[in-house]
Amino acid sequence: MKHLLPLLCPLLAVPFIALLLMSLDYTFGEAAVLAAMFLPGLFALHYFLPQISFDNRRQGAFQLFFLLCAVVIFEFLALMLTNHYLQYNAEIYLYDQRIPDILQNPLFILLLLLAFAAPSIWLEHRLRPTNIRDPHIEFISDRRRRRLDTSSILYIESNDSEVRIHTLDGASYRTKTKISQWESQLDDHFLRIHRAYIINTERIESHSAGTVTIADRRLDVSRKYRDAFRRLMESRRVAAPDKKAE
Repeated sequence: MKHLLPLLCPLLAVPFIALLLMSLDYTFGEAAVLAAMFLPGLFALHYFLPQISFDNRRQGAFQLFFLLCAVVIFEFLALMLTNHYLQYNAEIYLYDQRIPDILQNPLFILLLLLAFAAPSIWLEHRLRPTNIRDPHIEFISDRRRRRLDTSSILYIESNDSEVRIHTLDGASYRTKTKISQWESQLDDHFLRIHRAYIINTERIESHSAGTVTIADRRLDVSRKYRDAFRRLMESRRVAAPDKKAE
């Protein structure tokens, strides 16, 4: 049930947006109708924003720009058409309702959407299970659904256009799921060591400050991830004598 809470946030935003619109001289009914027009944009941001990866900064920036532009344009048109509908009905009842200038400002629409989408994204992130070892993971590879035991994964490799999952039996599965999404889905037995690599730390054969070897394949550890990798290796050296003593 708690996983439904992030989806309720956009719905809970509607009355607050309606109250804001009422301060612009809309009636409660008109404000509620206009506020409901923000729901598609809120749900779009809630779903698509967390999926944008900045592993490739240029591509990530382009995707973010495209998403924000598409959402704002859609919301702008929805508000204009809805306000026109309200104005048409208002003229029937002998009064007029022109759309305020502030609602014609794309920047204001964007800021309003981000302000109410941020809590739902944050809440979903907080409620996401962490450090839980899921024995299996499912994904799409070559248009087929695959199911793997996570312990059989050696490492995950990204070359920007696609991601490959290398397994213990020598197989390699192609998938369009971004490496950043793999990083968020896998448990703490996996570690990101490079913009192109996530490794199963239980399959490490040898390592140095800048490389790690898994299944006779030497992988680079980039500077960005070396501190995390070093802390992991040091913690294992400390834990090993304790385990042996037991």
